[in-house]
Amino acid sequence: MHETWVLVADNASGRLFREHRNGELDLIETVDNPDGRAKAQDLVEDRPGRAALGAGRRTAMAGADPVDAEHERFARTLANTLRHGIAEGRCAHAVLVAPPRMLGRMRKMLDDLPAVDESYALDLAHTESRDVAAALRGCRP
Repeated sequence: MHETWVLVADNASGRLFREHRNGELDLIETVDNPDGRAKAQDLVEDRPGRAALGAGRRTAMAGADPVDAEHERFARTLANTLRHGIAEGRCAHAVLVAPPRMLGRMRKMLDDLPAVDESYALDLAHTESRDVAAALRGCRP
């Protein structure tokens, strides 16, 4: 199969599209991550691995930034979705579109896959699919 998938994401949501030869995009899957918008104190309360220490709660791993850890977790979830699609032969080429920090996280997790051969540092996670397609056309040679 020679399908191209386009993953458009930020820290709070991801959309996976199938790209047609004419550049149009069909939505395959949407993944929401409400914790991607959460503040640190909201992420550490009532979670496994947390302990009440003194007057407040802190992570069991002192120094860990819970917001960064959550963004990393979500990037891994999205990267695994792409990885499975490639391994199962449903995707031959993949394009990543995300703001710079999220894009860097996903690239790092997928750098061993030659199928992930395009990436763009754009914040299009909440953009209509036709506008995502137009933005991709504008980025490509």
